[in-house]
Amino acid sequence: MKNFFSVDGGLYKFMSRLLDMLKLNLAVVVLALPAIIVYLFGGYMPIMDKYPAVVWGICALFLVPMGSSLIAGYYITLKMVNDEEGYIFGPFFKEFKANFKRGCVLGALLLVAVYAMWIDFQMMRIYPESKTMFLIVFILGVVLIVTHFLYAFPLMARYENGVVNTLRNSHSIAVRYFPRTFFTVVLLAVEVVFFIFNKTTIFLGILIGPACLLLTVSANARPIFIKIEDENKAPEEKDQKKLN
Repeated sequence: MKNFFSVDGGLYKFMSRLLDMLKLNLAVVVLALPAIIVYLFGGYMPIMDKYPAVVWGICALFLVPMGSSLIAGYYITLKMVNDEEGYIFGPFFKEFKANFKRGCVLGALLLVAVYAMWIDFQMMRIYPESKTMFLIVFILGVVLIVTHFLYAFPLMARYENGVVNTLRNSHSIAVRYFPRTFFTVVLLAVEVVFFIFNKTTIFLGILIGPACLLLTVSANARPIFIKIEDENKAPEEKDQKKLN
């Protein structure tokens, strides 16, 4: 019992990790606050009645840097999975700045893809006679979004690569490791349902929800990354042995 309350004990480690999650969640969410404010209060602005597209455009503009925020968040959670994390805010904003351009491009592409799915969903309601066709397109679109973007942000957090190659690599990993990918998506869905279950869980979701989702993806992505890195090292090691 004494060791449980010590610096190396379970309680201290749990509270330390919880504090890190709160800090990370704050860093990730604070960058989305302008978009959230525009979304929540845009309906009360006169401009919303006359120019709704302008309000939604401003909201999307503020959300684009969230791509850079996600990369920085994954940089931290990938270290958390390996028990390598230290400070949160310093490394987070350093990575946010370093990956700002790539993150904005990736974030913009994700927003466009999600918006396309939203339009397709609306078309199902407007044209019920073509509901089956739009539903098929919607399902295929969601699958493509998941496979191309699920690992894209953690890949950018771990490796230096272009946006197009990162999306290709994410798709390849998702297909190659389909069981783990499916398991990850199911876990994320369960977490989302939990965080919106009632007022208490919603409050908990506000505090640590996004950070938990990032940590879940990182916990499942890191073993894949390590395995791929080991496979890429193997031929080089074999060649080195032949030379020796």
